[in-house]
Amino acid sequence: MSKPPTTFMSVSVFLFEFDIKSGPLLLGSITDHDFTDDHLRVLTQSAFPESTISNINEKMIFFTFTLQNPTLFCFSLYIRTSNPNLPRFHQQDTFIIVTDLPYYTPFYHFLMSSMSLIDSESMTFKDILEIFGDFAKKWVKQLPAKRVDLPMFVSSLPVAAPAKATDFFEEIGIYLISDTFMDIDICSALGVHTLMKLGKTKDILKLWEISLLGEDLVVFGANANFASNAVLAITSLSFPIIERSKDAIFPYVSFTDSRNHDKSFLQSLKTKTASNMKIIGISNPMLIDLYGLTYVFNIGFAGQNSSSYEEGLLNSRSGKWNFLSNVENVTSKIIRKQLYENTVKVINVIKNAFFDLCELNPYEAINGNLDIDAIAAFLYEYDVDIVMDYDEFAQKLIYTKFSKRICTKLSKDPKMEKLLAQFPIIQHCQKLDENNKIELYAQIDDYKKIVSDNEKLLSIVEKHQLAVKLSITPDLINAEIDTPQ
Repeated sequence: MSKPPTTFMSVSVFLFEFDIKSGPLLLGSITDHDFTDDHLRVLTQSAFPESTISNINEKMIFFTFTLQNPTLFCFSLYIRTSNPNLPRFHQQDTFIIVTDLPYYTPFYHFLMSSMSLIDSESMTFKDILEIFGDFAKKWVKQLPAKRVDLPMFVSSLPVAAPAKATDFFEEIGIYLISDTFMDIDICSALGVHTLMKLGKTKDILKLWEISLLGEDLVVFGANANFASNAVLAITSLSFPIIERSKDAIFPYVSFTDSRNHDKSFLQSLKTKTASNMKIIGISNPMLIDLYGLTYVFNIGFAGQNSSSYEEGLLNSRSGKWNFLSNVENVTSKIIRKQLYENTVKVINVIKNAFFDLCELNPYEAINGNLDIDAIAAFLYEYDVDIVMDYDEFAQKLIYTKFSKRICTKLSKDPKMEKLLAQFPIIQHCQKLDENNKIELYAQIDDYKKIVSDNEKLLSIVEKHQLAVKLSITPDLINAEIDTPQ
């Protein structure tokens, strides 16, 4: 279940103004962080994001982007106000709240409620910045409370910590604290009703797969709001499993962002490893080819007469999701509950495949080397709802970080004592060549660290390791095992 963070909570506020000659200008800030030059550069470059679809009546845009090292969330409100004294008869300003708290809804309501101050002719944007800073610092300290009415500039927001994971799918009239973006409305963020009209609701299930398996994805939005909201929503689809680390999530990257010219950043996108798969939101199509990620999801272009961009996933099997076809009133909570139950099924698939393999070779199971055919069979048995073929899904599933984590956790299960005790280690070693014996010795050594606080398991494992060591040619023992690293 998602819990409030126990780390230090910090919040900083920035105010930028756009000058037609000089570009973004920092008018003021109230900071809690030690910002690097790179941080300040990205803040400046991201303050006024581009839009693919121009809407002259768009007076404000709420969007999110992140800073790296450490990961900080930048909840931003772009504001366009009339000013007859300026060359373009309007001015553009952006407030940015930078925080280590990934709480979308509270900061969204905080910034949107500030419009009551902005509409006041007696206050300047700099005056509002001062109020922001003082208000926000007091405000965030209340967030982890079990139940509180969080004050806004207009009204308040009821906030509480969830008692259990399934609370997120109930009709509860309060904001449940979530650091996995469970509060974002899927129907709005992913254009669900548009996908229903287009007969492409299977895209939602495919996005769940992408989230669960940690595959790379670029979200191309009509503007920064569409892009960033979709990115955050997609990362939450596989709850309670969140495969992607926060430093691999880029809700929005502007075309002017200097990271687009950083060779190490671009190279990291091309390095396809389970721990490195990125999800990136953009609003400039030129970045799609630059990034070269596996999947592309378009959002926010439906109903735009001037748009030539197709809504939804571009390079995936399209079609209707059977589950949604049978739902009369589609809501975000209904979709989330279905995907949550689907994820729980996948967790049970891994558990069953783990213990089945333990009957044959517990050390292969402990190491996460699950049998693909067994995984595929259990996916079918549990009726897991997927777009991929079972074999393809199973092949990708066993290499995910969360699959390895589940195997590590299960390796300390009480059942392991019996499974390890009945494993014929001597007979098993007789089937292995010398290199495989040495590899098994190393695997057992790693497992000893995991069960170091369990005397019964540790005793069995040490006997197994001794048996493996005695089966290895003495010269190899000295060369490969006893030599200090």
